[in-house]
This record gives sequence, structure tokens and C-alpha cells, in this order.
Amino acid sequence: NNQIQNQLVSAISTAFTAELPQEVNEITVLQKIKLFGVRGMEYVYQLKINKKHFNSIPEFYDSHKETTTQEYCSNESMEWYRTNFVEIKWTYLDSENTALFSFKVNPNDC
Repeated sequence: NNQIQNQLVSAISTAFTAELPQEVNEITVLQKIKLFGVRGMEYVYQLKINKKHFNSIPEFYDSHKETTTQEYCSNESMEWYRTNFVEIKWTYLDSENTALFSFKVNPNDC
């Protein structure tokens, strides 16, 4: 059963990757989706701002993590991920590919 779940996560990741990069909004581009850990998916985003500018808005991380966690925990489309304990990681890079932050969410966070 774990092998089937891992194959599904891999297939989902591969399917989405074909559509990338994808502009999410005026400052965010989804660059790639990759597997991590035993049964995890990582979404890598690039923001169209540099790290210096990002550091001037410190509340962005907390606000974004809270909103994303709520989405993972309550959105119907995320139910399969919660049921199968798929951990999702979001990583954000600046316009020069410098790491800004990342965080993970799994069903224990709900």
C-alpha cells in the first residue's frame, strides 16, 4: 500500500511539472514540484523581488504559513494528501534564486 501511495505522489509531481514554470500572480512563479522525504512533495516558488526587499516585509512569512496551513487542512482538494499523510513543503526563492524561506505541513498540523 505504501508503494502505491508513493507511486501516486510521484505521478502527481510528474504531471504538474510538465506545466512549469507557471505564473501564480504578479510576483510569484511556481518553478518546480519535486519529491522529498519518504512521501512528500515540495513546491518551489520564485518571487520577483530580491532578498533585501523581502526582508522589509517580515510579516509575510507568518501570514503565508498560516494561510497555507489552513488551506492544506481544510481544502477538499487536499483531502487525499491528508488521508495518505503526504507532507507538503513550500520553498520560496528571491529573484536571484537565493533562498528566502521554506516550511512544511502535514496532517499533524491540522
